[in-house]
Amino acid sequence: LNSIVSLNLEYQTNDYDFYGKRVLNKVTSTLENITGEILIDKPDNKSGLQKNEDYPIFNSTKNSFVYYDNKTIHNGVYNRNNFFFEVYPFTFSNINHFEYEDLSFIGIFNSADILGPIEDTLILRPDNSLGFRRQSPSEGYAVYEGRGRFFNKIDLSNQGLRGMGDLTYITAKVTSNNIYFFPDSMRTVSTNFSMQQQKAGIQFPQVQGDEHLIKWHPFEEQLFAYKGKKPFSMFDNQAKLTGDLILQPLGLVGDGLMDMEKARLRSREYAFNAIDFHSDTANVEFDVVNTTELALNANKMKVWIDFESRKGIFNKIDNSLLANLPPMMYRSYLDMFTWGIDQNELTISTPSQQQAVEMEEFYVSGMADRDTIPSGAIFYSFHMEEDSLYFVSPKVKYNLAKPNIKADSVSYIIVADAIINPKDKKVEVDAKERFIPLKGSLITANYTDRFHTIYDAKISIPSRKKYFASGTIDYVDENDSIQPILLKEIKVDEQGNTFAGGTVSQPDSFRLSPRFGFIGSFEVFAKEHFWLFNGGAQPLYSCPQLKSSNVNFKARLEPKNLYIPVPESPRNLNMISLISGSIVTVDSIHLYPGLLTDRKEHNDKNLVNAYGYMHYSNKRNRFMLGSKEKINDPDSRGNLISLTSDFCMLFSEGKVNLPINLGQINHFTTGTLTHNLSDSTLNMNVVMELKFHFNPLSLEAMANDITQKPGLLNVDLNRKIYSKYLYERLEPSEAQTNINQIRLFGAMTQIPSSMESSITFSELRMRWDPVNKSFVSNGKLGIGTIGYTQINKKVDGFIEIYKRNTGDWIIIYIEVEPDKYYVFNYARGSMQVSSHNPLFNDPINNMRTRERSVKVKAGQIPYNFVVGTRRELQRARERYYEITGKVLDESEVNQENQESQETENSTSDENINTEEQTDTKDSITTEENNENTEVPIP
Repeated sequence: LNSIVSLNLEYQTNDYDFYGKRVLNKVTSTLENITGEILIDKPDNKSGLQKNEDYPIFNSTKNSFVYYDNKTIHNGVYNRNNFFFEVYPFTFSNINHFEYEDLSFIGIFNSADILGPIEDTLILRPDNSLGFRRQSPSEGYAVYEGRGRFFNKIDLSNQGLRGMGDLTYITAKVTSNNIYFFPDSMRTVSTNFSMQQQKAGIQFPQVQGDEHLIKWHPFEEQLFAYKGKKPFSMFDNQAKLTGDLILQPLGLVGDGLMDMEKARLRSREYAFNAIDFHSDTANVEFDVVNTTELALNANKMKVWIDFESRKGIFNKIDNSLLANLPPMMYRSYLDMFTWGIDQNELTISTPSQQQAVEMEEFYVSGMADRDTIPSGAIFYSFHMEEDSLYFVSPKVKYNLAKPNIKADSVSYIIVADAIINPKDKKVEVDAKERFIPLKGSLITANYTDRFHTIYDAKISIPSRKKYFASGTIDYVDENDSIQPILLKEIKVDEQGNTFAGGTVSQPDSFRLSPRFGFIGSFEVFAKEHFWLFNGGAQPLYSCPQLKSSNVNFKARLEPKNLYIPVPESPRNLNMISLISGSIVTVDSIHLYPGLLTDRKEHNDKNLVNAYGYMHYSNKRNRFMLGSKEKINDPDSRGNLISLTSDFCMLFSEGKVNLPINLGQINHFTTGTLTHNLSDSTLNMNVVMELKFHFNPLSLEAMANDITQKPGLLNVDLNRKIYSKYLYERLEPSEAQTNINQIRLFGAMTQIPSSMESSITFSELRMRWDPVNKSFVSNGKLGIGTIGYTQINKKVDGFIEIYKRNTGDWIIIYIEVEPDKYYVFNYARGSMQVSSHNPLFNDPINNMRTRERSVKVKAGQIPYNFVVGTRRELQRARERYYEITGKVLDESEVNQENQESQETENSTSDENINTEEQTDTKDSITTEENNENTEVPIP
């Protein structure tokens, strides 16, 4: 036979069929491309008479081949072009009766470069294929062109090329009883998988595994070790990987769950070195030590774990890294954290500002520092009762054994409306105790206005909208002097506003300023710049004649510009009535000074009643009591009381309330009072209006008499006192109009109707006479108007007002010349007048009685006027000369006494006759008694 395509073989088994013949089994391998000859019998036995057991004989004359590319063999993976067994020429005897022992073919095995050429003998294998099994030499077999090495047994059959032993590749060793070698790869399920650590050059870690699916693609330089029933042990059992490994000449990579004693990583790709590994994208979980409770988890971060330095580093990839801390009920946006493998602690480091705020990944309602968030990791609570309480820290320690956060460099925490600056910038949060109270910290409230700073504070923070604290706040007065005050209770109201309160119980322990003491309580409201004081403020002065008290008030005070509210009827803390100014006692009739002083008697009267605010003016060096407008502009309208504490001078200005009851005589007085406390003298510079029922012709005669007197000095109506008087009596616009007229013409063009009076003294200086218990004028009398006539001249004379328990008196004595005079003497409802001028007296004498009186209601003081006797003139003159210090001529006195008696008798008779003739219905007796009642002069 020149050539046979294939030779199929069968062999006899030890089994027999129904006919007693041995059963034949087919050899599943085929000899192909065979060349040879078949010898039927011996040449000398052509007749076949001789039986020869060796024949028929087949002689193979050339090499033949056994291929393993059948589809049933791993889907034909072994290509016959390079994977075959080349059989050397052979001889088969008795080919009709093959025994399986006869199937033996020597040749050379070509394995598609899986192994080098191997000369061996094909024999019948258990699967009825032709193959072989052989033991590797001690140095093993180089496989895949030396890319790896195999040790132990090689097995060839229709099951493929297999190995039973160890395969080494780079630093890996795969042990298996069933390794399949394919032309392009190797596959097996290992009974052991290991890698040796290699530090030099390209590094590889120590790895240990057992049953794992192993795939090796040697020409791609990749060995895959897949997840098995048990994880890979790596780095000397310091980490366990439940996942896949890929071994390459450039290193070992892998994916899956990396489990360490306290941490777990999940990543699609790890890169392993001899003592460390890293991942560009991994998720991490840390457990609470010795529990299965999750301590921290975070996703999508860069991870580097070094088992030699015992350190792990976890970094953000792009933007902020979000980490959950379940035991703490906190989340954190951060840049990175480190882990000391042997420590139960994570160190969170975040030097940059978190973009999570700008990108609104982190958002809480009413976030005040959204645009100014500092650099550092953001920690915020998701505890239901803590309302996203958050703080920012560039460095934080997180305890994994006892979950606890310790943060450094915390610049501030915003709680409610307050900025809280922790002492040493340290904050601690415990999983059970929550936010650990702060000590020695700073509170600034509120975060927009920042009016108030509280230091050395003890602060408890239960939520982002609520805190409780105590601390110290500085009261800074007008001189920048600092007084620390303890705030025992600092809270947040329902609207989220900080408020606090304190108490000053010792009178000398606190001062509103160097000039004001205080005792009581105060409240600090974050949205209000100034504190709310509720208690007593005491002016501090060193005048021994005065003893101040605490004025009770409740108001916000500006320390740099103190205005203490003083009501119209001020009281001290014991609700005792206080009084200020120059004060007249009604019962004992004497004068005493006061500035927020305890009232001696309930009916004591101050001459000027000022209220509104108490203020100390450093510019004027005095206490001032009045309205703010008046205090700031003393030339404005209103009442003002002031005290120069250095010289103990008490000043009063404005409407003067003379403590007198003149019945139907209306009086209006305004001006200034100067009370010298050292000598108890009181001087007054006033404008006084007197309005009473009187004969207009008499007033006109008096006005004409005075205006016609040459040489009289003019009253200066440009004085401030007179301008202030106009502002008190008129509307501001009308007052200003009249002031302009005075500046232009020296007087008003017309007396305003509201200023019409019987007589107005536009320049009057008076003093308190403690001996006579009276207010008496000094110097000339500046008469402004009489009736409807403007006078504006100064004349000699005096006015004296007596305060008496039996009734108040007023005497007016005007001396145009020594023998020309006008006297008004009023007491107990009767006005007796006297003058040298018949034009003054006669119109009065010609009046009926009822015309000279005023009807009054029951209980009111009656009023009438009448021409008196010269006795009143005499007494008035005596008092005038007593006041002025002049000496009255004795002869003049005797003459006046005689004239007085004659005038008195004449006047009495004349009055009676006149009354009888004019009105017979009047009760003459009653009128005479009233008119002729003697008016006593002290």
